[in-house]
Amino acid sequence: YNGADGFESRLKDRESAIDPREASTLQLEGLEPSVRIGRFGPYLEMTRDGEAITASIPDGTAPADLTPEQATDLLRQKAESTVSIGSDPESDLPVFKRLLSLPRELGAHPESGDPVKAGIGRYGPYVVHEGDFRSLTKEDDVLTVTLDRALALLAEPKRRGRKAATPLRELGEHPSDGGVIQVFEGRYGPYVKHEKTNASLPKDLKVEDVTLKQAAELIAARKARGPAKRSGKAGGKTRK
Repeated sequence: YNGADGFESRLKDRESAIDPREASTLQLEGLEPSVRIGRFGPYLEMTRDGEAITASIPDGTAPADLTPEQATDLLRQKAESTVSIGSDPESDLPVFKRLLSLPRELGAHPESGDPVKAGIGRYGPYVVHEGDFRSLTKEDDVLTVTLDRALALLAEPKRRGRKAATPLRELGEHPSDGGVIQVFEGRYGPYVKHEKTNASLPKDLKVEDVTLKQAAELIAARKARGPAKRSGKAGGKTRK
């Protein structure tokens, strides 16, 4: 009837007045770029010199959790990805710096001055400084991780599948081959270790009494015997 027809007419008028672009745009407090909801997920948008620059927000990152620094970094990387850095010598086609170009340098370590980088390796995303690696957590993103976060991860002890053994003593440098000789407690008693060679201590030699010279002699004797043979079941009868 007329009441329903009038309501539908007003509803259509309201719908036609809605700007889809404005409806899909969010302006978060403290964040200069706008957050827009697109067909393939949320992304950042900012206008510079009359030109709109957009950058996708990484999966698993909530727009409200983005800091101004992270947003700026995402937009900067996207802007750099459209700048040609030269031509391929074979095809003569332009080469662009990609958004996913890794590892990326986060900044200088405050103590060494050497760069701290973030990248993706065989075991997943990581941060590294002077060959010292730490894995990123599920909450971290390799494209947005900051220098402060990387330094915090690098300050943590390394986590391995097996807990690294702690040496009982460090005897010093090997007199001829170099490298540190250490004393460890093993499954079958204490032993000395130099690189990949382990040598058990004699039962009458205590951990606190072993000298660098004695340890080097034990290491040399162990190397002379060659690699340990693994026990097997060769010659045994096979059960049917």
